[in-house]
Amino acid sequence: MSPRVYGFLGLGNMGSPMAANIAAAGFDVVGYDAAGTKDRLPQGVTGADSIADVVLASDTVFISVPDGRVTLAIADQIVDLADRRATVVIDLSTVGPVAAQDAAARPVGWRVRGHARSR
Repeated sequence: MSPRVYGFLGLGNMGSPMAANIAAAGFDVVGYDAAGTKDRLPQGVTGADSIADVVLASDTVFISVPDGRVTLAIADQIVDLADRRATVVIDLSTVGPVAAQDAAARPVGWRVRGHARSR
């Protein structure tokens, strides 16, 4: 059995430190950021070239992006990957309750868990 791999989509102010902490704890972490993975990649995290690369390489994927629109776009890309390895998606983004519920309703074999700010 291969070791669990954790993926991070979004390596900004929140995602980068969280990915770094998981890697520092000894776990395999793959990360991608649309704004520039190479410039944002924390130590110990393996860079990926796309969202698909992270989802295909990871058992669990964390999403940490700026808003609900981006979260939903990523959720749709994950749904479209029939051969994905990821079975759990955790949305860490601070999005409104509507976007969080929309993401959780995507027709996939896992639950999208999110933090929804109601303001």
